[in-house]
Amino acid sequence: VSVEDPVTLQMALDEHDEGDFEQAETLVRSMQRQHQNPDDFGGALYILGAVKANQAESEWSAARQRAVHLVAARYLQKALTLGVPPEVEPQLLFLLGQSLIQGNQPQKGIRILNQALSLENAPSQKVHVLLTEANLALPNPDLQSVLHHNAELLKFPDLTDEQRTEALIVRAETLGRVGRARDANDILKQLSKDRSEDGQIKNLSGRLLLSAAEDLPESNPQRQAMIEQAVSDLQAAQRLDPFNGELTRRARYWIGKSFELQRDYESAIDEYDQIGKLYGDTPESLAAQIAEADLLRFAGKKSQSLA
Repeated sequence: VSVEDPVTLQMALDEHDEGDFEQAETLVRSMQRQHQNPDDFGGALYILGAVKANQAESEWSAARQRAVHLVAARYLQKALTLGVPPEVEPQLLFLLGQSLIQGNQPQKGIRILNQALSLENAPSQKVHVLLTEANLALPNPDLQSVLHHNAELLKFPDLTDEQRTEALIVRAETLGRVGRARDANDILKQLSKDRSEDGQIKNLSGRLLLSAAEDLPESNPQRQAMIEQAVSDLQAAQRLDPFNGELTRRARYWIGKSFELQRDYESAIDEYDQIGKLYGDTPESLAAQIAEADLLRFAGKKSQSLA
């Protein structure tokens, strides 16, 4: 870049907006070698943070993704402190909140994303998706916030059929967890009309049946029938997951719960143990390890639960 044709922040922002992150980063590095306007420092750091956030999504492991997202968050936090062009701030807050959440700092990310919603031109649909997921993934999920952001998401008319189905499944699962089983089952019936053989629908059906069975006394003959149907649906969900991914992990976790409801604690412990060993650093694996430890303590095997 010649002295007569200096690189400007706007040039780098234009490349970023076009999705050419590599060129945007190159232009920022060129700006840093020039005499840079101090007013552009925040904008330049925003671009570097956005580049890192984009890079994080292509990292091969969850650990690497978290690490790169935290690097992105540091750039973006510094950019926010120094100040950026007003039209950039909504996207900066979105990326910062996303990177904090993906970097395993969910509470900070949630605060930032809620702040983003107060700005005009915020990517509201993406923000509500992230806030739904983040509040659901907390150690103690904020289920009322999940329902709020999920409801806001469902107001968007341009959701694809797949996005709307995903949102309705999350809503039904959450309603079940807050004791609104009738509302949850109404959504399940609505979804089942066209997608009865969908793995997610089978998984949802199994979970709701187990929840309903848990509320019945053990002497009720319907209880065992509901548990058996739940297990059948959960096993079907596994068969409908060709990639042996999240759907399978979730189905297996709830099959473990079905053993607990039947007081078959040895089978439950065995299922949880397999999930913990097979699925590494996933929410289902961590939940299974906790459930297994609780059962081992309950069975008086304290030494094993602490191993």
